[in-house]
Amino acid sequence: MRLAHTLWRHFLFSRRTGDWIATHRLALAAARETGDTWGDIGEAHRILGSHRSAVARHQEVLAGEGADQHERARAELGIGLSLLSFDDTEPALTRLRRALDAFEQLGAPEAEEVRAELDRLEGA
Repeated sequence: MRLAHTLWRHFLFSRRTGDWIATHRLALAAARETGDTWGDIGEAHRILGSHRSAVARHQEVLAGEGADQHERARAELGIGLSLLSFDDTEPALTRLRRALDAFEQLGAPEAEEVRAELDRLEGA
């Protein structure tokens, strides 16, 4: 599982999404067997444009108990970005605000990116 998680940046930047999804499906199956969860595969689905699958994978992270606060924030972000593809703006903004709050609490660099997206969407 750790290897699949470590490789997510490689898969993202190389755009080898098929390999990314295959690797993470194996890791996700192993994670489920041990009660662990994380949502990198949701991000892969979102990049591929499979937004319903992305939302489902990110919701699994939020429903599970094994995710840390950063993983949960990434799941909220992924759901929010996917909901935008459905023109479901208000629920998307809610998810993006949750992600921003969590990233800010963590002092995570993703907070800037989420804040910029919210500003853009809200016309600030």
